[in-house]
Amino acid sequence: MKLRMSLDSYKLAKYTIIFFLVEPFMSLILYRITGASFFASGFHATKDLLVVSIFFVSLLHFKINPKYSKNLLRDYFILVLLFFCIIINWFYSDASINYILLNSRKILIPFIMFLAFSSLIYKQQDIYKFKLFYYRITFIICVFGIIEFLLPLFFWDRVLGIPFYWNAADNINITSIHDVGRGYTSDLIFITGKKFKRMLSFFLEPTTLGTYLSLSYAYFLFAQQVKNRKVFLRLIFLSGFLCFSKIFLISIILVTILKRYKFKLSQMYFFFFFFFLLIGYFLYGKPKAHGAISHILGFYSGFEIACNNIFGLGLGMAGNRPELHYPGIMNGRYGGESGIGNIWAQIGFLGSLVIVFIYRLHKRFIGIYNDTKNSDYYALSVMLFVYYINLLLSASSLSLKANFILFIVIGVYISRKKKELRLLNEFEDEDR
Repeated sequence: MKLRMSLDSYKLAKYTIIFFLVEPFMSLILYRITGASFFASGFHATKDLLVVSIFFVSLLHFKINPKYSKNLLRDYFILVLLFFCIIINWFYSDASINYILLNSRKILIPFIMFLAFSSLIYKQQDIYKFKLFYYRITFIICVFGIIEFLLPLFFWDRVLGIPFYWNAADNINITSIHDVGRGYTSDLIFITGKKFKRMLSFFLEPTTLGTYLSLSYAYFLFAQQVKNRKVFLRLIFLSGFLCFSKIFLISIILVTILKRYKFKLSQMYFFFFFFFLLIGYFLYGKPKAHGAISHILGFYSGFEIACNNIFGLGLGMAGNRPELHYPGIMNGRYGGESGIGNIWAQIGFLGSLVIVFIYRLHKRFIGIYNDTKNSDYYALSVMLFVYYINLLLSASSLSLKANFILFIVIGVYISRKKKELRLLNEFEDEDR
């Protein structure tokens, strides 16, 4: 008897996004009620468990309903090859199994999410509904973020008690969000003489929120059929600015230039790679090179380590989360503060498979856009480019919480065949 499986792929993507957004706030409330340190740290692993569960469900669904774009097999092969490179590194690394698994997870889990959602089957109208849902959820994130930003310090410090939550999670000792950079930034203190509050919204982290908003701004700036686009983009811009996120500001500048001037994105990949590498080469080792420059230094130091160590230093032996404490990580040493720097420092240039994968997807989206004239796919290519810049310059590119929306969105979109894309265009034309 033939096995059948019914799965609403759109609802699965929708509820996964909702869970990712409410989980941080849920863990905060549960910690506030119970005082159990598990909810400040271990509870976050529920996101990983959800992704892995969806991945196995998608494998079963893929086996029963093997309807997929043949080009996806090449994308999958790159990720499988990356997976095996990491497994091989397990035997090379001198770190304990806990740190090996921690760093393996940071590299692989976002791509496991992509594998899961790209192998599912979506109906013709699902992408249109998904885009509308993405619009609404981003609107809610921004509005709530602005409201909480305007509330007095008492809201976070006493009502929700987030300082105690952060203390339990990071083993620190603060009494107010004013005491730490994730609550109040010191970036402008040399001009104004005071710190500025940072928007947290549902993420409880301004850096991950800024990354989410940078990806969303890139998508909605170029995607078609976006309601009240100008007002919506201004709302995202205001929210991203209130995060005081460097990657958000860099992304906004880049995508605005791309919107105004028709640069070839493919060339921009190579330009920024060598541009940041050259800057890192000249600044590395200079005594005053730190702060924002540390991200470029981390990119270069990871590259240098990979040049001297063909398989890197080993998983858990470098990057932002090494087993041993190394001085200077936050200033860009040992691949610290850069996503690809983290990967190169740990597994060598085999980690460049991540860049190959991102660039290949970019080319795929550009090809689909040229064939179908559906501007959503150009928007996705810009979204990927923003992630690529983040990968070069920030360790937050290895955060699932910051980038989950990207890997769900590209997974949903890349699964479509060209014939179905043309039908989707017709569906949206009728909706107009």
